[in-house]
Amino acid sequence: MILGHQSQTGWEISDIFESTIIEKKCVKMVAKIGIELEGHLIDNYGTLSNRASEVVGSPENNGDIMPELSRTMWETVAPPKSELSEIYSSFEERLKILKEITDTLGLRSIPTSSLHNESEVESRDSERPRGMRKRIILGDYLRNLEHHLTGTHIHVDILEGSEKGYKQYLLMQAMDPVFSFMSSSPFFFGANHKKDYRVDVYRNEVFRDMPLQGQLLDYPESLAATFDRQKACYHSFMEILRANNLDAEGLDELNCIWGPLRLTGFGTIESRAADSNKLSNVIALAALYQGITEYIDNENPRVAINTDSNYAANRLFLPKNGEIIIPSYEQLKRFERVGIEEGLENNELRDYLSNIVETCSRGLEDNKYLEPFVRMIDSRRNFSDDIISYAKKEGLEKYSRINGAAAKELRSYIANCYERDLLD
Repeated sequence: MILGHQSQTGWEISDIFESTIIEKKCVKMVAKIGIELEGHLIDNYGTLSNRASEVVGSPENNGDIMPELSRTMWETVAPPKSELSEIYSSFEERLKILKEITDTLGLRSIPTSSLHNESEVESRDSERPRGMRKRIILGDYLRNLEHHLTGTHIHVDILEGSEKGYKQYLLMQAMDPVFSFMSSSPFFFGANHKKDYRVDVYRNEVFRDMPLQGQLLDYPESLAATFDRQKACYHSFMEILRANNLDAEGLDELNCIWGPLRLTGFGTIESRAADSNKLSNVIALAALYQGITEYIDNENPRVAINTDSNYAANRLFLPKNGEIIIPSYEQLKRFERVGIEEGLENNELRDYLSNIVETCSRGLEDNKYLEPFVRMIDSRRNFSDDIISYAKKEGLEKYSRINGAAAKELRSYIANCYERDLLD
C-alpha cells in the first residue's frame, strides 16, 4: 500500500510526479510521516497461522489492518502525521486494535520474518494480479521466499523544489545502513549465520537477477533521474512480462520497484529497507527520516558523495562547514554486507550509524524517540541479538540452527517482546 496525499485521479503518473515532486509549491510545514508495518500471525503454541483473512475481516478493523502476500501475514498502516507524538499514538492505537482482534481469535502477532518453514504458509498471489505476475517472473521458489519476509516501510513527504528533494533522496539513500537498527531476522528457514536475513534474501537472492527492481542502486544524478530510472525499471519489467505473454495489470512506473528506496506518485519518498520490529523501534526509524528531512529543509546543506572513499566512517554524514559528505556507493555496499553479517558489533558501521543519529537529531524538536537507537549503539545490540541470545540461553539453537519446535518457542518469545513494548 502507498501512504501519502489524496490520489489525483485522472492524471498520468508522470504528471503527478512533475507537479507534486519536482516543483511543488506549498506552505512550509513539518513533513508528514506514514508507516506500514508487516508481520506474521501465530497461534498460542507459536505455529504460523494462515488466518489473516479473519483478522482483516473483523468488524473491529477500521480498514487500517490489511492482508499481505500470504495468509499468515498482516500489514498495519496509519494516516500520515507531522508530529511524532501523534504518529506514535496513532500507530499504537492501530496495533492495539490488531492485538484485540487477535486475542479474540486466539492468535498473536510477531513483527519479524517467519524464522522457519516448518509451518505451511499459504500464498494470496492468486487473488492479486501483481502477485501472480511476480510469481511467474521470479518462479515459485524465489516468490515463496518473499512470503516469509516482513518489513517496515516509512513514507516521508518530499521537500518542496527539486534541489532540496534531491538532497533528501541522497541522504535517505545514504541512510540505508540504518536497517541494522531494525534487524529482527537472524534466523531464516532455521539457519543462523547472519544478523539480517531479510535484507540479504530479499535483495541478493529474490532479486539477484533483477537489480533495478530490488537491489540497492547507485546514487542518481538528480531527482528527475531517479524518476527516469524508475520508469526504466518499469519498462524493463514490461519486456519480461511481454516475453511471458503477460500484461501489466497492477503495475505502473512508480510501484514496479521493490528495492530499498523509491519515489511514489503521492509526493513521498518511501524507505523499504528495514525489517519489521517493535513499535518503539519503528517510531525511532520514522524519527530518523523526519529529522533528516527537517534538517535539510531548515539548513539546506551541500551534499557531496565520497567518490574516492577517502573519508573514514566516523567522518561521514556529519555536517561541517555547511556540507555533509556521504559514503560512496561502494562504501554503502560494504555497509550492506557488514550489516547483514555482523550488525552493530562492527565498529565502523556503528560509528557511521552514530553520525546518522546525531545529524538526524538536529532536525527534531524532541530527540526522545531516537533513544532506542542510542541504546543500541551503546550496547552494540539490536533485536536480532536479543533473539539469538534467547535461543542460545534456552538451548534452542544447536550448530547455528533451530528446528521447528524451537522456532515455535522463539516466536512466542518474540510475541512477548512485541506485546511488552506495545503495552508498557
